[in-house]
Amino acid sequence: KSRIGEIFETLGRFEDAYPLLLEAEEVLKESTSYRSMGYNYLRLARYYWLKKDTLQSEISYSAYVLAGEKRGRKSYLGSAYHRLGGFYQDIGDYEKAEQNYNKALAANKGSGYILIDLMAKFKLGGLFVDQRRFEEAISVLEQTIVETEELAKNEGGVLAVDFEEIYAEMARAYEGMGAYEEAYAYLSRHKALSDSLFTAEANRAIIEMQTKYETEKKETELEQKEKQLLYLLAFLAVLSLM
Repeated sequence: KSRIGEIFETLGRFEDAYPLLLEAEEVLKESTSYRSMGYNYLRLARYYWLKKDTLQSEISYSAYVLAGEKRGRKSYLGSAYHRLGGFYQDIGDYEKAEQNYNKALAANKGSGYILIDLMAKFKLGGLFVDQRRFEEAISVLEQTIVETEELAKNEGGVLAVDFEEIYAEMARAYEGMGAYEEAYAYLSRHKALSDSLFTAEANRAIIEMQTKYETEKKETELEQKEKQLLYLLAFLAVLSLM
């Protein structure tokens, strides 16, 4: 029910998702499946956020964190704190946002899941820019860029941390300090990456369409041959009867 609710959320059918998520919540309360319980609270938090019910959204995000604490897995709890921090940043509570990003980094320490660290540092850097703490922002974001580019050599999943957006945040930080030359350099890097990602996505879409076209073309040809064969067999059957 929870996963079907998530599918409805993805499709934008939030009113169809909500009753399923509530039903799942009641069942999961009686279980020790803290992983599933936490993800269901995350889905509920998204629903409440889109309905502009920030109080219920905060309650659900907090319940997601609590499920992570009960589960006891570092990466899961780190991710939960990171998302709760994002919620507080979105509502403008920067103090709680910073606290939860730091909790995410502490919880995830030693887990081996570097992406969670990168996401928390990236968000923390953006938070510092919003607070006009530019030097702190640059320090965090520089470290994030080094680690992200190192990861990019080995993994394609690096885009999950909004790889190109790190450079946009750096540009914002330098612009805030009045260092326009550095800001322009990072903005140019951001644009180049965005363009290359757009081109890659476009090429992937074209390849998918070509593959689909070729597949459908072959299927059509095969259907025509099957029909011809059926007509031939029918003709031979009638001829045999005659």
